[in-house]
Amino acid sequence: MVQKGKEGKVMNAILQLKLKRMRQEFTLYIIMMLMAILLTFIFGKAMGGGGTKRVYITDLDKSQTSGILLGNLYENPYSFESATRKKAVREVQRGSAAAAIIIEKGLDDNPKIQVIFGTDSIEAIAIKNALATAWEDTVHLSLLHNFINDNGMPISINEIQIEQNKLDKLVASVRTIADAPDYDAAAESNIHFLMGFNIFFVAFSIFFTIGSILEDKQLKIWSRVRLAPISSTRVLLGNFLPSFAVGLLQMGIVLLAGQYLMGIRLAGLGLVFLVFACYSLCITCLGLLFSALLSNPSQLDSLVPIVIVSTSMLGGCMWPLSIISSKFIRTLALFTPQYWAMSAAAQAAISGGSIAPIAKSLLVLVAMALVLFAASVAVLYREKQSNKS
Repeated sequence: MVQKGKEGKVMNAILQLKLKRMRQEFTLYIIMMLMAILLTFIFGKAMGGGGTKRVYITDLDKSQTSGILLGNLYENPYSFESATRKKAVREVQRGSAAAAIIIEKGLDDNPKIQVIFGTDSIEAIAIKNALATAWEDTVHLSLLHNFINDNGMPISINEIQIEQNKLDKLVASVRTIADAPDYDAAAESNIHFLMGFNIFFVAFSIFFTIGSILEDKQLKIWSRVRLAPISSTRVLLGNFLPSFAVGLLQMGIVLLAGQYLMGIRLAGLGLVFLVFACYSLCITCLGLLFSALLSNPSQLDSLVPIVIVSTSMLGGCMWPLSIISSKFIRTLALFTPQYWAMSAAAQAAISGGSIAPIAKSLLVLVAMALVLFAASVAVLYREKQSNKS
């Protein structure tokens, strides 16, 4: 009981010192919040309500012909993403996509393509026309390829006409989903910037709050704390809680400013806040690890911008990862907390609904946080053992 009482007093002292320093950094927190809000507003206006309209593609045929068709289709100004039939239909139902295109099996023998829209609109007509043009080009290209390679002879007008008539056999069954919300590319673009800049700037606030550990190291306060009768876990928790609270508060304020000041409609405000809580948890634990490994504030000041900017870019905070074609970059993105926070927050903001669709992202963020916290404890434990010896 006496030991626990001493640990409690030391932890309270750590918390009080942390809060005192946080008051000195109040201007920094205000600047980070204002930057997130201001850049969301500027980029939202600069895009002119833009944002590339998303279209989901389900290729069940996976043949050479379907590959050519997709290549032709991708030349159109849409953001095409591959998905299962179930996901493609679900996203159209939620209003998270302009359309879904389902390429059925047997494209060469019995062409059958389904186009699914939330509402029948000018956009729907444009996508149907783009599909028809892509299919026409595909037929011509396939015909040329087959004749040149198989027969080694020129193609007559009649032969081209016969193949072109196959267009009539294309069953482009267009289906609309009743009561599906209209797809709003402008709103989706604004949501992306709100989530991205919020995630980006809060990392600076969290890192520099938790980084006061390095000031303690420089002032020899840290060495006295480590000699106190308190475990490494409690020392970290005493530094963790204020930083986590700062991150959560900043993200919440920016989120509310986006919804109520800038009019960015968020379908699942509570779910987005939950995602941000998991992200703040993860980034705070990463800050703990950096503070445990480094020895002075100047090292942190040099490292933080590099780490935050690079991981935020990789994680899709500045631009949607759907526009990145490199598989290597997409794979690297999976190792950043920003990727999981962005994908879950954007989905929750656009679609709302239950926690199930974003559960994987939340679990990954929590798992990252636990690993980082455990690594921080291990570093401090080794430090304490070396000091004893």
